[in-house]
Amino acid sequence: MIALASRPAASPVAAPDSWCWVLPLRGGAQLGRPVEARVVGTITNRPDVERRLGSSPALSDAQTIERLYERSGLVGLESLRGAFALAIVDRVRERTFVMRDHAGLEPVFYVVEGDTVVCGPAARPLARRRGTPRVNRVALADSLCERYPDPEETFFEGVRRLPGGHVLTGQRGAVSLRRYWHPLQQAVSSASAASLIDEFHALQQQAVARWYRPGRTGIFLSGGLDSGSIATAAADYAASRHDAAPHALSLALPDYGKFERLAQAGIADALSLPTTVMTFDEAMGARSLFDEALALNAQLSTPLMSVWTPAYNTLAAAGAAQGLDVVLTGIGGDEWLSASEGHCADLLRRGRVRAAIRFNQIWQKSGGWQRLTPALRSLASLWAGRLAPEAWERSRVERTRVARLGWVSPDPVLRREQDERVGRTLRPSTPVISFAAADADRSLTDTRSLQFFEERHELTEWRGGALRDPYYDVDLVDHLCRLPLEVLNLGGRLKGLVRTPLAARFPSLKYGRQPKHLADRFALATFERGFAQLGPDGFNLPTLTALGVVANDAAAQARVAPDAADRLWELLNLEAWTRYATT
Repeated sequence: MIALASRPAASPVAAPDSWCWVLPLRGGAQLGRPVEARVVGTITNRPDVERRLGSSPALSDAQTIERLYERSGLVGLESLRGAFALAIVDRVRERTFVMRDHAGLEPVFYVVEGDTVVCGPAARPLARRRGTPRVNRVALADSLCERYPDPEETFFEGVRRLPGGHVLTGQRGAVSLRRYWHPLQQAVSSASAASLIDEFHALQQQAVARWYRPGRTGIFLSGGLDSGSIATAAADYAASRHDAAPHALSLALPDYGKFERLAQAGIADALSLPTTVMTFDEAMGARSLFDEALALNAQLSTPLMSVWTPAYNTLAAAGAAQGLDVVLTGIGGDEWLSASEGHCADLLRRGRVRAAIRFNQIWQKSGGWQRLTPALRSLASLWAGRLAPEAWERSRVERTRVARLGWVSPDPVLRREQDERVGRTLRPSTPVISFAAADADRSLTDTRSLQFFEERHELTEWRGGALRDPYYDVDLVDHLCRLPLEVLNLGGRLKGLVRTPLAARFPSLKYGRQPKHLADRFALATFERGFAQLGPDGFNLPTLTALGVVANDAAAQARVAPDAADRLWELLNLEAWTRYATT
């Protein structure tokens, strides 16, 4: 059996800035200023706020926020931009507020302790305040079934998450949460396509400019559309200010093939970007990716999300060694530039069958997946829910319940807990706004999306720099949510809004015909090598078995599943994390 708990991570990672706020939930007993603010992270539009307030740049962020709150209340705080967490103790009104930035880029977790709420950037330290943490068994079991019924829930009992775009209110000894950002409730714009495209490029450059640091900005450049469009916007912004060009950081995975490496080099050359390129072998050296990935669980508040993390950490460290404070990414491009299958369901719902077929052809040409079948399933669910809502909901719950993996929750008590939560894991059969809006909203509210930013914070913030994602900029997302389908798919191609200008600017790179590349074969080979190194006892799962989360033969059952490699990795990864978390 692999000795996970007995060895530290092969690449030690220092904890990020471990701020901790202990805030009152009742008034009267606390002495101090009438309004007191606390803030961590980065507010990117502070100059705009200062102009509105007529305040001095010499004030601290906390003092500026206190003035903004005193003038405009919580509505004023919603105008802030960036990656931040803030708290307001309002002793006049006997209320406490905790706010997480719109997209959830800055993590916030909390526990209620008597008449106080304790907040911090990671769940594990909060769980350890009372001694040895108690893991949340039902959340662990649900994660193996890819169910996440509550975005506030964590893998530790008693520790809750404040989702992005939410504010926590503490009053009279209790807490409540409210969502304050709803970008998808806006109507689709009726402006001309030309003006919408121009506005997109202006907002894209503003999003880049908010994070840009002259001479200290890097770009994770994969060669794909998303990172390529951010690299172009950043290079243009630097040139307009006569600043040094951003530094490209590229990881060359073997399975990406010739096109990806040519695109990485081609766009860097065309934009005159200084470049650091690492092959996968250079990033890992003699270390095992499999072992390194499992060992990283020692630092994390949730099980590691990506097996590729150790290689990208090495690349990020190389950027930090060259003085880069901020590294921009193309993360968010898939969520906000792509037209999801929900658009296909919406077209069929409105009777636009030819448009739906055309949309499906665009997806197949650009990504290789067809979208008609999922769209038809969504419509069938909507109609069934309208004809017989109670019966259909019971049917959906029962089908989801019996679809549980056979090796999960052998403990009958745990199984009942899972069954009681099934209904909360299902998306409404009738969307509140549209199927497309429901798809996009998951990018903000889905537990896995929140975990992504939280994990990255734990693994990268300690370096003194940060990874930042312009496509999650509030104003840019608001604009993208208002774009009609024909603008998103400009030129009849998926992500045409960025594909078309990239193809025109870099014709030799063939962006107009670029499909989406996945490193599936390389990932499978990596898993198989890692499994082979474990030996005959390497698939034992003693911690998960003792908790009743998986059966004794879980690994054996997973090995014969159609997606065996993925399932085995999930089990081993969860075992590693749980063992670290409970010792």
